[in-house]
Amino acid sequence: TMTSKGCSPLNITLTNLSSGATSYLWDFGDGKKSNDFSPQYTYFSDETQNYTISLTATSQYGCSDTKDSSISSLSKPIASFSILNSPGCSPYPISIVNNTTNADTLFWDFGDESTRTDLTPQNFTHTFYNNDTVHNQYNIMLVAKNKNGCNDTVVQNALIYPRITSYFDVNISGCSPLKIVTDNRSL
Repeated sequence: TMTSKGCSPLNITLTNLSSGATSYLWDFGDGKKSNDFSPQYTYFSDETQNYTISLTATSQYGCSDTKDSSISSLSKPIASFSILNSPGCSPYPISIVNNTTNADTLFWDFGDESTRTDLTPQNFTHTFYNNDTVHNQYNIMLVAKNKNGCNDTVVQNALIYPRITSYFDVNISGCSPLKIVTDNRSL
């Protein structure tokens, strides 16, 4: 009996090393069974689950032998967040709601060369700057990891329009009645 473990969804390939048998019955320990020689199987679990996999090999004479092995499907975090107010004009504070579950560490990459790693606060803002002349799309990536070493990643986009700068000059010359000439220098 050997014990293996991995993060859910846990994909396994079972290698049948039986000899002298003509039929096989695999019991995956979760109610599912297979008669394949060397099956592949996937365990899905929201929480860490332990399973006993059994292989019963039977000969043409009705003789049989059973081998058991244990496996653990480890719970995985679910990385999730919402962007409440995109798109917007630079500089623009994006409101983010972190909906991640079952995580012990978080890594945020905002796509603008800034990152953060704190678990709190649940709701926060991040200000994006766009000094270009066209809109920029920033890929916000969240990586959630738990104590099992399992991780999950999610990416969403924030659209930020270019910064607008309003500016004008006023040239005043002469006496009353005063003639004013403006020069619009907005970008």
